[in-house]
Amino acid sequence: MIGTERWRSPNVRLAALVAAALGVRLVHLATIHAGPLFRYLLIDSAFYDAVGRRLATGGGFPEGPFFMNVLYGVFLGVIYAPFGAGDGGKLAVLVIQSILGAVSCGLTVRLGAALGRPRDGWIAGVLLAVFGPAVFYDGALLTPSLLLFLTVAALLVAARQRTSPSWPRAAGLGVLLGLLILGRANHLLLLVGLAILLARGGRAQRGAAAVMTLVALAVVAPVTVRNVAQSGAFVPVTANGGMVLWAGNHEGATGIYSEPAFLGNPVPEREAEDYRLEASRRAGRDLTLAESSRYWERATWHAWTTEPGRTARLFLRKLRFWFHATESQTNLSYYFAIDQAPVLRILRLHLGWILPLAIVGLLAGGWREPLLTLPIAVSIVTCLVFYMSSEYRHPVVPCLLLLAAAGGRVSLDVFRHAVIWRRVALGAGLVALLVLANFRDPFLARLQSRRVDYVNFGTLAAQAGDLEVAERLFRRSIAIDPDWDVSRAKLAEVLQRLGRPGEAIEELRAAEAGAGEPSPMMAASELFRAGRLEEARAAFVAIAEAGGEESAAALNNAGLCSMQLGDVKGAVQAFEASRSLDSLYASPVIHLGRLALAIGDSTAAARYADEAVELAPQDGRAQRLQARARGEVSPGEADEGMD
Repeated sequence: MIGTERWRSPNVRLAALVAAALGVRLVHLATIHAGPLFRYLLIDSAFYDAVGRRLATGGGFPEGPFFMNVLYGVFLGVIYAPFGAGDGGKLAVLVIQSILGAVSCGLTVRLGAALGRPRDGWIAGVLLAVFGPAVFYDGALLTPSLLLFLTVAALLVAARQRTSPSWPRAAGLGVLLGLLILGRANHLLLLVGLAILLARGGRAQRGAAAVMTLVALAVVAPVTVRNVAQSGAFVPVTANGGMVLWAGNHEGATGIYSEPAFLGNPVPEREAEDYRLEASRRAGRDLTLAESSRYWERATWHAWTTEPGRTARLFLRKLRFWFHATESQTNLSYYFAIDQAPVLRILRLHLGWILPLAIVGLLAGGWREPLLTLPIAVSIVTCLVFYMSSEYRHPVVPCLLLLAAAGGRVSLDVFRHAVIWRRVALGAGLVALLVLANFRDPFLARLQSRRVDYVNFGTLAAQAGDLEVAERLFRRSIAIDPDWDVSRAKLAEVLQRLGRPGEAIEELRAAEAGAGEPSPMMAASELFRAGRLEEARAAFVAIAEAGGEESAAALNNAGLCSMQLGDVKGAVQAFEASRSLDSLYASPVIHLGRLALAIGDSTAAARYADEAVELAPQDGRAQRLQARARGEVSPGEADEGMD
């Protein structure tokens, strides 16, 4: 009897919910720990990891204004400092994110109660505990998990501030909003909206709104001051706003993140430089990063005003994607993660079921609650102006779940008690919404195909020296799309490094058959693999002289040909030319380090190794070079195949 009474205690049930949610997330981490989701970091994850490493070791931020959000790199640095920047540090980050994700379930319950919807809060909290994308993001080195926690915490504090004004509480809300802005600058809109909402509550609330706003701006101020000092221009949070605008609105924009034709590499540092160089070329003068951002802002505005029809169609497309079940990735795919994570294959609850009920809840009165609708509106506006990304939508999932809980409750009442025509109308409406939220056209189906994700992770595995893993991932990509020549070409490179040249040539021929005429790079690569090094070197040099995106890689491969021919001087010249074309390309630096080791210059080898690790901290070749340069392993040469 006492146990039953204790179980009825809201606090006990809330603790049980948080514990259960944490258990689900920890099991997920345990199942992915040995796989590619944990071992290899892709694009943004690698960037944040590098920033966290620098901060944890006292290296400070890179020079120049911030061009990616500040908060997450600092978050990683704070955790890496005591736990280390290796696998232990990464695991500590994901465990802490899992704890925050589980606590977010409890905060969602509290938010429902604070809004006068305790039952909806419990339903939403339970759903968040088993919501597949939430478990996925809690186990990924990306921003959405932290931003969701901060969002639901800020909304809970705002709900309590609205009913019980307090200046300390307003100051705490300001801290949370300031952190959200540092996590993604679009939360400035949330700050403005909440300030207006509170200011409408009378004189005391207007004072609290002012305190909240001042504290939030004070949290952001150090970043703004540093940006101004580094760039000489007013950059409130990050200097990439114009680039992100153009990524979602250029002439080839699709509604999700898409690379303009001039972009050579999506790695954040290279991406920012490519945008700056292209803006400088179009402007006819050398632009800074901040000036480049303003250039792309003006270019986007020009595209909107001169092509209103295309702009309207693109906005409608983004809106449709926002209200669709598909988790549109910016880099790391939820659908690839499902393949790697048994827990995600079990937790199949997704927004295709939630969004229709959330819309019913919104129409049934949820629109009157600004603390739910305001964050959703900020997310939608962000995706319309920039591009649809599940990372932009995920932080407002608790709001959608609360509305969906209300929508489910209203629907049950209608189906139980309303007249027949109301039941029919609601049933037809729900079916229509379910179809709209879940029907996939060919474009949306491609977002879930995962062929690119397997190639991306296969490339990372190959760079880390895990060739058998890379082979398996590339073969999976081929199984998904046998006609995509990229995966076969990548597999051929790995097979060559595994000492299976016959299989490599077969894959290259299959790739060429699918692609028609082989590209110059592929033709030169086959010459290299066939041992026709003089011809291969001449072909790579010709590719570099023709210019284009592959010039740096072609010069790097020409240097590799020279290395195998014994032409050390020619190899050094080729590698130096390659790194001069792309200062963020690690491969020529690695090969220069190998050459230095080969001639016994350990000081130069260590310098090159440190530079390579800074450029590509996840590249196993760079890590092994650093170990050899420090005398930790044999200095013998390895990994001399093409990149």
